[in-house]
Amino acid sequence: SEKDLPQDVRFHNEKCSDFNNSLQYALIELSLKKLVTMFSTSWTDLDHFRSIFWRVKSPVAEYVMKHWKEDWFFGYQFLNGANPTLVRRCTQIPTKLPVTEGMVASSLGDSTSLRQELQNGNIYIVDYDILDGIPTNVIRGQQQYLAAPLCLLHLTPRGHLMPIAIQLNQVPGKNSPIFLPSDPELDWLLAKIWVRTAEFQIYQIASHLLRTHLVAEILCVALLRQLPTLHPIFKLLIPHMRYTLEINTRARGELISENGIFDQAVSTGGGGLLLVAQREYQRLTYESLCLPENLKNRGMENVKDYFYMVDGLRLWGAIQRYVQGIVELYYHSDEDVTSDTELQAWIKDIVEEGFAEAPKLGIPSFFQSKMELCKFLTMGIFTCSAQHSSLNGGQYDW
Repeated sequence: SEKDLPQDVRFHNEKCSDFNNSLQYALIELSLKKLVTMFSTSWTDLDHFRSIFWRVKSPVAEYVMKHWKEDWFFGYQFLNGANPTLVRRCTQIPTKLPVTEGMVASSLGDSTSLRQELQNGNIYIVDYDILDGIPTNVIRGQQQYLAAPLCLLHLTPRGHLMPIAIQLNQVPGKNSPIFLPSDPELDWLLAKIWVRTAEFQIYQIASHLLRTHLVAEILCVALLRQLPTLHPIFKLLIPHMRYTLEINTRARGELISENGIFDQAVSTGGGGLLLVAQREYQRLTYESLCLPENLKNRGMENVKDYFYMVDGLRLWGAIQRYVQGIVELYYHSDEDVTSDTELQAWIKDIVEEGFAEAPKLGIPSFFQSKMELCKFLTMGIFTCSAQHSSLNGGQYDW
């Protein structure tokens, strides 16, 4: 448990008190909501879900509740919602999503075509293939369900990212129809809800848990094992990693443990969660952890009103400049980097122990230059701070 951790990496008293008080408040609120809904009539309308959000005070959350059914807002969330890291530019429609010109003509308008919009770089896609075949949870005797959708989106001249086609399975066919905005209203809404359900799984397990919390833990454990507290790189990194081990230990004990919150309430609980995390780990790459390369590889570096990109690159640049200043202060040449045995032991521990069996990772196991060191340190600090905040902070609002 967290009580077994070294005192230096535990929450300080004020933070621990705030954390526990917030947890108790949330649990009491959930209990009250449960009591209220137990004695209410059955839900017969989507608006009845408001009965479990009666203490929502966030302006963003209120806006989400008002506009969540609208197509433009559905698309907007891929750019600036809780998880703005999945959407990518589509240059060719995948064969597993057999969308035709006729299917999307009414969505694109008379003046263009799907082929033309692909050439213009205005078609985007979100693919949840990592969820394909994941076994689902059973909650209170009720089998849960999970889709592995593909969602095709069009960036309109007005700058709205609009959904134009949704397929809920990875294999096309008679039992895997393509849903369109021209379908009956509730059919289309339900398709979007299935996409959001899949989004939640990837968001919490892959983007949030694995790519921030667990990556940070690998860097932190190696830091504590290999670098003395007086080492300049230790001093640079430890403020960003101080509480990593405690929050992750609490998560293992309360969220993703056997009979934890995921097992009790989420469709990937009961074993599916670990499979999703394992699949994402096999896909993990160094480039995907570095924001500039990540955006470029997804074709997202020039998308208008993509505030995650705009703010993220500013923060990446600020962190990079600060890191370079510190590195230049202590390492006057590349040889100073290569001859620092403690530093090299740290990166070796990270690659060979922390990221063992990650086939596509691509992190060097030996720092050859100051530039290589600066890039890795920037990635580490960005992951633990800005990237985590961009994912963690929107959970309640979105």
